[in-house]
Amino acid sequence: TNGTTGYLSPEQTYGTGLYQEQQSPFAPGCLEQSIEFAADALEELRGS
Repeated sequence: TNGTTGYLSPEQTYGTGLYQEQQSPFAPGCLEQSIEFAADALEELRGS
């Protein structure tokens, strides 16, 4: 990502030594929280 904070790795990949995990400033679970937030926001927009 050329020095940007673009990697959100799945929680289960943390601790495996993947490049994406090593470069990410985000904690385990951030991807899942982001997905949940986006899904909730879409549901709210749909009026559900």
